[in-house]
Order: sequence, then structure tokens, then C-alpha cells
Amino acid sequence: MSRQVSKKAIRDSKRTFGNQIIFWMFKILYIIYYMLV
Repeated sequence: MSRQVSKKAIRDSKRTFGNQIIFWMFKILYIIYYMLV
């Protein structure tokens, strides 16, 4: 049972990590666009 829980936790953490990368990429692109314009 604990193994299933840990697998789910790893999957959830991976998903949130991917969302954070996308969020930071958008933030950096927005800052670059703001500086250029």
C-alpha cells in the first residue's frame, strides 16, 4: 500500500514540477518581451 502511495506522490510531484517549469518559461518570456518593448 505504501508503495502505491509513494508512486502516486511521485507522479503528482512530477506533474507540479512540469507546471512550474511552464510557469517560469512564460514568466521569463514575458519579462524579455517587456524589456524589448
